[in-house]
Amino acid sequence: MIKKSDNIYKYIYSIDASHLEAPICDSIYFPESKNDIFDILKIAITENKKISLRGAGTNLVGNCLPSDNSIIIDFSKLNKINFENNNLIVESGVVLDDLNLFLEKYNLFFPVVPGSHSNCLIGGMMATNAVGMRGFKYGKMIDWINSAEIIYIDENKNIIEKNISGDELKYFCGTEGFSGIILKANLKTSIKPKNISLDFFNFDNVNDLINKVYEIKKNQKVSAIEFIDKEVSTFINLEEKFYLLIEYENEIGNIKNLEEIKKIWDLRDACYPTCAANGFILIEDPQIENEENLIKLINWLCENNIPIFGHIGLGIIHPHFKIDQNTLIDEMYKFVKELDGKVSGEHGIGIKKNKFLSQDEKNYFIELKKKFDPLCFFSVNNII
Repeated sequence: MIKKSDNIYKYIYSIDASHLEAPICDSIYFPESKNDIFDILKIAITENKKISLRGAGTNLVGNCLPSDNSIIIDFSKLNKINFENNNLIVESGVVLDDLNLFLEKYNLFFPVVPGSHSNCLIGGMMATNAVGMRGFKYGKMIDWINSAEIIYIDENKNIIEKNISGDELKYFCGTEGFSGIILKANLKTSIKPKNISLDFFNFDNVNDLINKVYEIKKNQKVSAIEFIDKEVSTFINLEEKFYLLIEYENEIGNIKNLEEIKKIWDLRDACYPTCAANGFILIEDPQIENEENLIKLINWLCENNIPIFGHIGLGIIHPHFKIDQNTLIDEMYKFVKELDGKVSGEHGIGIKKNKFLSQDEKNYFIELKKKFDPLCFFSVNNII
């Protein structure tokens, strides 16, 4: 086990991709085994330290940031992959791209692929119940977990280790470290598709684009429906139009050349960094499934000159804001609520969006805290 307490590490671990300010932690631990985890938790219990859980720090709502009087557990060294008899066991610190590289030799892949796939860790994906760019076909992270090994601290300060599956997974998958630690998981995989093709449509207005989305959604062979708006299109050197990227796991798309397919997906991957490079560094994730209401939200964002892209097949879009536009972000989420949408389609609640939760949603998390972390050791600033 490695421990870091020097100031440079403390500063680095007080920030993440959310651009929120956080207190400085007391120290950072890098466990390399389950026994290390137990030793760290014993220290936290003895010294009455709060615990923040950290993967790659790619989260966007501050759900891995430290609180006052806290330690951080960094899971990046818990990165073992075990695959025997089609049984895939993955530790929390495994990078998604590394997992898919490992699975290539078996002609398999793990299909939940967020935009941060080159950096994000499996534990963080579980904690946020990640969706990603092929969520239209493959769903969320929880749909690909057979079971998980979790660790939490009960009301008597006992460290409890448990294997969970089925309905119990929801208490740790999607709860952002609020309940305790996800040590490792038994994951499902998918056979790599033999053929991939794309369509890459462009439109002059949102209505035509949304009509095409709902037409495409009737095709059961579609694996991804991604959207780029007019402003983002100019950032990635496309003609100023609305774009729709459709991926099929067959050859019915017009684009079949692998190099051309990669080129188009590279454009989609470039959306986030190029928005940030143009000053729009804050990325959000509202979700609206109703067709008419989604059009209203996109038009509202366009009227306010907010660049957008996202997983439009699921109604999840990613508006980007400048650092001084927090008031506009609040206005957007108020509008999302009026349109019966969700304030988070995939990033989570964390510190940034807990003010948008309803009382019923808060009550659910309060009960969850009582069940798994009654002494409030874990992620105390998150969610509520």
